[in-house]
Amino acid sequence: MTYDIRYRDTAQTALWSIQAHTDTVTSFSYNSVVPLIATASTDGHVKIWDTSKETNPTCLADRDMYVGKLFAVEFDKSSPFILTTGGNAGCLAIWDIMENVSVNELYAHKAEELHLGSQELPKEYVDMQRKGVQSKGIGFAVVKDDSNNNDSDSDTDSDSNSTDYRNQEEIGRWLSKKDTMDDMQDMDM
Repeated sequence: MTYDIRYRDTAQTALWSIQAHTDTVTSFSYNSVVPLIATASTDGHVKIWDTSKETNPTCLADRDMYVGKLFAVEFDKSSPFILTTGGNAGCLAIWDIMENVSVNELYAHKAEELHLGSQELPKEYVDMQRKGVQSKGIGFAVVKDDSNNNDSDSDTDSDSNSTDYRNQEEIGRWLSKKDTMDDMQDMDM
């Protein structure tokens, strides 16, 4: 249900309400540029709603994101037709709703706890394949790798001072593609 909070409505009458999904709606995102709302559900689907009219929103798109039960959905603030979703399959899926294509998928760990924030974890939580970052839920924690515990303050030991990023090449390709998309948008203006 949606309420207009600009006016003091003691009856709290809803502006509109929708039956968005077959399962629980777990997240939604308002698009700050275009009159759209995205809803995500434990049914694994994202729906895009047109909110340009004062009547109930119209469903424009319904897509299974294939990342399990969805718990997060968010429009990109700088690119209003890019939508990111996250689910319990340990994956973020990025969707270009204008072109109706998947932009990228980023795989992580399966969620085990609700949120740990940015606290440091003991070494037994460290995933040795992804040094430096450990996902133990919706959030992630930066972890110090104390396996090379030496008292040297020198920066010459590259093994102890470098971070192993398994997906660095994939992130670079995604950033390059995003730059290309931004250049195309600049040409259209």
